[in-house]
Amino acid sequence: MMRRASTLVTLALVVSALLACKKKAPATDTGATGTGPASTGAAPVVPTEPAPTPGRFISDLDLARVCNELPMKEAKAYDGAAGRIHPTIVFSRKNDTDKFTKSYDSDFEGWKTDEAKDYELAACVTAKSSTKVKECKFDSKTPVHFLDLEDASYEMVVIETQTGKQVAKKTFELKVDKDCPMIWMFKSERDVKQAEFTQALMGWAKQWVAPKAGGGAADEKAEAPAPKAPDLKTPAAAPKSDPKAATAKTPAPAASAKTAPAASAKTAPAAGKTPAPTPTGKAPAPAATPAPKAPPAKPK
Repeated sequence: MMRRASTLVTLALVVSALLACKKKAPATDTGATGTGPASTGAAPVVPTEPAPTPGRFISDLDLARVCNELPMKEAKAYDGAAGRIHPTIVFSRKNDTDKFTKSYDSDFEGWKTDEAKDYELAACVTAKSSTKVKECKFDSKTPVHFLDLEDASYEMVVIETQTGKQVAKKTFELKVDKDCPMIWMFKSERDVKQAEFTQALMGWAKQWVAPKAGGGAADEKAEAPAPKAPDLKTPAAAPKSDPKAATAKTPAPAASAKTAPAASAKTAPAAGKTPAPTPTGKAPAPAATPAPKAPPAKPK
């Protein structure tokens, strides 16, 4: 019995030793590679922000920031090249504190492009003031709708999309069409229709949006060049249509003693006038008076 008990004790000690060794052995990675330490349970390291992507996608609405002269570096650069259209997006707002919204007017179709990043310019229009000139009444029953027609003042600015640099700026005073429209989509019982700015913007901004070949984009000051200062070194030519100016600035050549015809003593002075003295101081001899002819003799 004593021998069996000691054997059991020995087995118990061996098992305890094996368990202790197993706990102390480092755990190994059981992944696909079969190498490397096992995960300790710590959270993986994640970058705070993704790396910038070249050519980031932008939308038309992203370009509204350009109207506040903030650059959109992803947009295409404006080079002002003549003979082609430089895609231009149009934004407008009702006052200085309102947000700019994109214009979907079909008249601007020729300025549009498929990709927002290809817009080179932004035209930003702000209504500065308005004056009511007429009221149009719709519906004969309640609720009655009214439409106010207003003249308006607009500030128009052309800006480079990529740099946010202002290209040109101008204010327009525009008149509204005073004929009441047949149909109007009301947003409230009283609505407002202001003067349209589309045609004014297109006529003014086309010198940058579509500069003519050989002309290039023109500045507002370049439309009416100042007169040049007269060149003092080169005398101004007299107008051909003004003979007095031509003769006054071109003196007649002085008479030459050699070319002037000499006075002839044989020339009779005008009747009743005393001949002028000659250079020698002597009066010229009076001209001979022809003798009267005798009447013919009568036959005897």
